[in-house]
Amino acid sequence: MELTFETVYNALAKEFSDNGLWSHLETPREICGIKFIDPNGTDYQEHVLYIGDINTLEQASKLPDNTNLLLISRGDGEERQEDFRFREDAQSLQRIEKTDNTNIIIVHSKEKQDISGEIFNFIQDLFIGNYKMMNNSAELLNSLIKGRGLKYVVKIGTKILNKPIVLIDSSFKVLAHSENRPVQDPLWNNYIANGYCSYEFIQTVKHNQTLQKLNKNNTPQLITCEASQGLKMVKNIKIKDKIAGYVIIFEDEGSFSKEDSKLISQLSNVLAEEMKKHDYYKNSTGLMYENLLLDLLDDNISSEQTVRARVQNTPCSFGENLYLIAISLGQNLPNHYCVDYYREQVKTMFPHCKAIYYQDYLLVLLDLPEEKMGKEILDKLINFLENNGLWAAVSDKFSSIMEFKRQFLKVKNTLEFGQLLLKGKKDSSANMNQDTDKLLFYESYKPYDLISTFNGQTDLMDYCHSGVIELQFYDQENGTAYLRCLQEYLNTNQNINEAAEKLYIHRNTMRNRISKIIDMTELNLENSQTIFHLQLSLLILEYLRKAT
Repeated sequence: MELTFETVYNALAKEFSDNGLWSHLETPREICGIKFIDPNGTDYQEHVLYIGDINTLEQASKLPDNTNLLLISRGDGEERQEDFRFREDAQSLQRIEKTDNTNIIIVHSKEKQDISGEIFNFIQDLFIGNYKMMNNSAELLNSLIKGRGLKYVVKIGTKILNKPIVLIDSSFKVLAHSENRPVQDPLWNNYIANGYCSYEFIQTVKHNQTLQKLNKNNTPQLITCEASQGLKMVKNIKIKDKIAGYVIIFEDEGSFSKEDSKLISQLSNVLAEEMKKHDYYKNSTGLMYENLLLDLLDDNISSEQTVRARVQNTPCSFGENLYLIAISLGQNLPNHYCVDYYREQVKTMFPHCKAIYYQDYLLVLLDLPEEKMGKEILDKLINFLENNGLWAAVSDKFSSIMEFKRQFLKVKNTLEFGQLLLKGKKDSSANMNQDTDKLLFYESYKPYDLISTFNGQTDLMDYCHSGVIELQFYDQENGTAYLRCLQEYLNTNQNINEAAEKLYIHRNTMRNRISKIIDMTELNLENSQTIFHLQLSLLILEYLRKAT
């Protein structure tokens, strides 16, 4: 933050308001240092402010261009500011004004006192304060560059301001607090421990219009609250012109200064930049349900009682016919604006849905009046996916928002299985009656989800039917495709003609191969338990083949 000629004048005007001041600003210029005027000096520097008695200038035959002067005019106690031009030094003033690009401040010293030392020290203090501000600003920016998160930024802010700090989001969730200088307020200590402000506190803040005051002003505001002791300075945090949270600084032992207000504004900006790095930024639409859903996904809520309390503070409801759609954005996300674009399209299709961004997925929560998704909903969704080149997966129906994360993991797995098993293959053994190229259903991939649960913990081949393993080994040794024949035979409910058509062979050839398979393995294809074990074995082999 640079110190300019104009800011020096404004500071002097406040501090020496009882004195007469006059200024002539020719060129806006940064001031980097101060010196006393040397009557015999000729080397004037452009970014230095020179202080001295106005009578000193009479000894100079000519003033250089691009000079900054702070001159003291000693009066007799009766002169007024507008009388400067008519004093005995008027000739000097007229000459100074004619000098090119010279900035001038004249301070009227009453009773002919020499106040040059007092003014010099005052401006020197301005430089010191500005230097500290620049150092503090640099430290805040450095905390952002280091990328250690919100807690680290709050820690640095606490160190600079020497006051306790609490950071909350727009839903009154505590995101970070100053551990290096603990909050002394018992009420806020309770909120910090719970990770969330109470319902009663939120309602109190809303009703006394404190939030409206904070949201309308872009400068830090001094706030008092009946429920909480002490004075606080609060600054809103904005992302894309929307309120993302609030940083609260507690007065503690010392009062707030002008510098504190400036630093708190900078702290707010740094916190906003840090928040942009996280999913919260891409969800910054001002909707409180987003924070609740993100907390469920991140395991920040452990009890159903806490969820109910959060829902009470959230102006929305969650029904009992819930479906989760996970849209994989992946490479389709060059920047955060794409999230907004896709989300707005989804909300146009489903006006009452709840949509958030999480781990490269756009998650859409639908609360349907009917138990099942209708054709109209599916057609809209498939059309959206095809137009944007996206994949999506749909969960089973669930009735409690507490299941939100579990359903997310299921649809996430479904997308991974789909991309793994269906890429370049149209004849998967999965039940694809509802699935399309773009929209997958968890129902179709439950067996794979079950198999993946045990993968890595045990050798899945141990669970395969010995007949399937025998056929796989025979095919590898002899270049045959008996295992494929068995798979199609089972997929078509043991229909010889249909299986033969899928394999592009004659039905007699298909019948002979099935007879050969039975002779080799002694399989009983009329036993339902054997059929189930064979189908499970084929799923395991397909999963292992694609996974590796």
